[in-house]
Amino acid sequence: MEINKAFSYPVEDRQWATKLGLAILFWLVPILNLVWLGYQVEVIRRVRDGHSEPLPDWSDLGLYFKNGLVLFLTKLIYGLPFLVLGGLPILGFLIAAFLKSNDLYEVSQVVNTLSIVLLVCMGLFLLVYGVLLAMVQPAVTVQYARYGTFGSCFQIRTIVQYILRYPAPYLTAWAVSIAAGVGAAFVVLTVAMAIGWVPCLGQLAALLLQIAAPIYVGLIYAHLFGQFSRMVLVEAMSAESPRLDQSDTSGQEGNLGLPFK
Repeated sequence: MEINKAFSYPVEDRQWATKLGLAILFWLVPILNLVWLGYQVEVIRRVRDGHSEPLPDWSDLGLYFKNGLVLFLTKLIYGLPFLVLGGLPILGFLIAAFLKSNDLYEVSQVVNTLSIVLLVCMGLFLLVYGVLLAMVQPAVTVQYARYGTFGSCFQIRTIVQYILRYPAPYLTAWAVSIAAGVGAAFVVLTVAMAIGWVPCLGQLAALLLQIAAPIYVGLIYAHLFGQFSRMVLVEAMSAESPRLDQSDTSGQEGNLGLPFK
C-alpha cells in the first residue's frame, strides 16, 4: 500500500486549498456536514479507479449528501445494540428505585442486584461489539462505495470476506488510520499548548488546527481504503475474466457482475 501517498495527496491537488477549505466549512454546519461522509466515499471511488486527482470538487453536493445520509443511517443501525442493550440495566435500576419507593425493599434489592450483573455483562459484550464494529466499519464503507445501495451495507458475509481475503492490507489501512488520528490529536494538543496562550492570533491558529485535523485524517482514511477497494476490484475483475472469455467463445454475452454479492 502507498502509505506515504495517503498522507501527501491532499496538498498535491492543484486546488487543494479551496477543496479543503470547503470541506472544513461544510463539516462545521450541522446536518449539512453529512456531505463530508459522502465526500469521503467519492475519494474512495476515485482512488479505487486510479483517478489522477483523488480530491473531487464540490460540484455535486446532492450526491455527497445522499451518500453521507446513507452511511449515517447505516452507522445508526449498527449502533442500535448500544442503545438497546445499554438501556436494559438503566431500566432495571429505575424499576428497582420504583419498587423501593413503594416499600418493596426485598424485591427492589433483587432487581438492583440483577441490574448490576446485567450492567457488567452488557458492558463486556458492548465493549467487544464496539471493537469489532470499529474494525468492520471501513469495510462497510468500501462496500457502499462499490455498490452504492443501502442494502449493500448489510451484506455481512461479503463485508467479512473483504477482511478475510485481504487481512494484511485491511489491517494496515485500519491501523494507519488510527495512528494518524492519534498523531493528529497529539500535534493539535502540543501546538495548542504552545501557542494557545497568545491572544487572538494564537488562539485562532489553535482553533483552526483543531478543525482541520479531523478533515486531514478523514482524507488519509479515505485514500487508504480506496487503495484497499482497488485490490478488491482487481481480484473481482480477474475472477470474471475466465468467465467472460468462455462467454465470448460460446457467442453469449458476458456478465460483468462482480463476485462476493
